Amino acid sequence: MKYEKFYDVLKELESKGKRFDEESLKRISYGDLTLAFIGNAGKTACKDWDLLEKEQQHRINQVKNIPIDILAKDKGLWEVLDDSHMLYAVMRSRTGEPYTSEVAPKWRLLIHYMQKLRGDWSDGRDSYYLEMIYELIPQAIEEGLVPDGWLQAVKNNADTFDGHYNDGRIMRDGDRGGLSGNIAGALGFNPIEQESGFYGGYEELFEKVLTPEQMIQFQTPIEDLEEDS
Repeated sequence: MKYEKFYDVLKELESKGKRFDEESLKRISYGDLTLAFIGNAGKTACKDWDLLEKEQQHRINQVKNIPIDILAKDKGLWEVLDDSHMLYAVMRSRTGEPYTSEVAPKWRLLIHYMQKLRGDWSDGRDSYYLEMIYELIPQAIEEGLVPDGWLQAVKNNADTFDGHYNDGRIMRDGDRGGLSGNIAGALGFNPIEQESGFYGGYEELFEKVLTPEQMIQFQTPIEDLEEDS
């Protein structure tokens, strides 16, 4: 199936006074699905968030159990993998996220998922990475190896994250007045320092807080920490 351009479908719906629904979502690529539920869609934005997960899962289910080498040879099946977002989602559904063990420090696991969210915020507030960030923050507080104030700032950033204007780069840079990423940088916005004195970016932790040993852990891939245990 050849997917239509998001804004072409948007204009058609807009002219008809309609919103994105179960049928129109089938017409756009996996990577564009989230756009149909946020500000990009304007008056055509879909209000039923359950439809997003339903359509995403439907597409993944079509191919997730088919070996990649077979997918690559079957043009019809390969077209289902319409963009990098879809391919990534399929691969994630096969492998999962292995880094939930007790081996690595909780603060280091937290950074792992902060970096993951920075790299892929396509699922918006439904992101698995955001879910793991919320799960790890209280564990890192209990662990007591990095400042509680920084962890609270991370939570505040997570609460502000919308996968749109405040995108995944908020986890590296901190909240800059409701914006993150290139737009905030172009406008000259600086991270908002919170009451704790932190702005909640993981690079800030490396620059200001960590011991030399922790700096090594910060830079070491999680899988290598697990192998060394």
